[in-house]
Amino acid sequence: MVTKNKGLRSPGAFVAASWLFALSMFSVDTLGPDGYAEWMFYILPAGVISYYASRRTALISVSAFTILTALGWYLSSPGHLPPGIGIFNRVCGITVTWGISLGILLLRKRAAQIEEAAVTAREN
Repeated sequence: MVTKNKGLRSPGAFVAASWLFALSMFSVDTLGPDGYAEWMFYILPAGVISYYASRRTALISVSAFTILTALGWYLSSPGHLPPGIGIFNRVCGITVTWGISLGILLLRKRAAQIEEAAVTAREN
């Protein structure tokens, strides 16, 4: 049986902490040379927001993380690797971040459907 976290009053703290983490990772990303995998650190806030916040908030946040990932490539200093590798790295990161976020949102939707079916079955 799927249960809700009844101790969680508001996801605002999780969203705020996730955004703070994402913005700090953006700062680190712009300071370092291009070609490294700083984008991996956007997966954690995207996953947390997708799990705790509303669908709309999650989609807006992951869209903003996508923009931060692209800006990180543009603003970071050129590294020793060819630019194509940095772009490929970022595209992979954006794809993984969106995949995890959408996967969590789909799991939440399915869990709500299962719980609704269980409540309906108990009432009958």
